[in-house]
Amino acid sequence: ADDARVFHSDACQMAGKLPVDFSSLGIDLMSLSSHKLYGPQGAGALVVKRNINLSPQLSGGGQERGKRSGTENIVALVGFGAAAELAEQKMVQRQRAAEVLRDALIEQLKLLSGIEIFSTASARIPNTVQFSVPGIDGEALLMLLDKKGFALSSGSACDSGKAESGHVLLAMGVPTDIARSAIRVSFGEQNTSEDVSRFIESLNDIRQQFN
Repeated sequence: ADDARVFHSDACQMAGKLPVDFSSLGIDLMSLSSHKLYGPQGAGALVVKRNINLSPQLSGGGQERGKRSGTENIVALVGFGAAAELAEQKMVQRQRAAEVLRDALIEQLKLLSGIEIFSTASARIPNTVQFSVPGIDGEALLMLLDKKGFALSSGSACDSGKAESGHVLLAMGVPTDIARSAIRVSFGEQNTSEDVSRFIESLNDIRQQFN
């Protein structure tokens, strides 16, 4: 491997749902986000390996050890820390609850003809299901489900709002038309089994409109 290469991992989705041990991952940089842990928006963290030297993108006051000048959002950072402590305490409880809902949704989706569910046999975070509804554009499906009270995404979280097919699915060998029909369901702490049932009912109603 080229020693000049630096490996960054976006661990925002994983933190708080599964144990994260930076030193054992073999990476150089890792990003975390407060709101993914139920903390305040506008706060995050970049974990940096000791031998990595970063050039500051903002200069001036010398905050963040000279790496990012500007007044810190102290209130949000304190909230981030409190949310991280709580996430560690409740990780197993949250993980198990999310897995129950995720698996229930997968079983219900398997009963619907034509639905393609991705990576059910792979190691993954406990709260997310991604699947495709062939024949219905993913963005159109999101809007129709939004009208029924469901806030979902298509593609990865950082690619939400883009019209093109998700590059990860394409790299996995998923055909373009199937990838374009993909949506992602993520469960949070407030979700219940009733939400799963209502979602399946709403999805069925929408599919019937396209038949």
